[in-house]
Amino acid sequence: MKISIISFDLGNNCLGRAYLLGKVLSRHYDVDIHGFVFPYSGNKIWKPCDTNEFYYKVIQGRNFPFFLKSMTDMIRSINGDVIYASKATLPSYGVALLKKFFSLITFKCIFGLLFFSKTSIFYHSMSFFSRIFF
Repeated sequence: MKISIISFDLGNNCLGRAYLLGKVLSRHYDVDIHGFVFPYSGNKIWKPCDTNEFYYKVIQGRNFPFFLKSMTDMIRSINGDVIYASKATLPSYGVALLKKFFSLITFKCIFGLLFFSKTSIFYHSMSFFSRIFF
């Protein structure tokens, strides 16, 4: 069984959650990690997780409305039987749900790993959307 993990930004420390989940799951399953890289992170994978342990499917992130093309590219690249989405954001959980909606095959399951703190909901959404829209 193949598992695809989606991280909304491969160039930032949020990749750490997906990376650790991938390490655990790779003991028994074939795992790949999908995500976007953005210019503000240098268009590269976050250094501490760039260990060549996983296949990273890197999609170039763009500002809206061009981000919709990036999302389409991501949806086409996901090929796991099970999809884990790290954080409830449009570029991760939203992509996983769209993959399920537009796919002709039935997935065994889609998991959304929801991580919230009191400040993360406001801070992360504002900083992420300000990077995309402006």
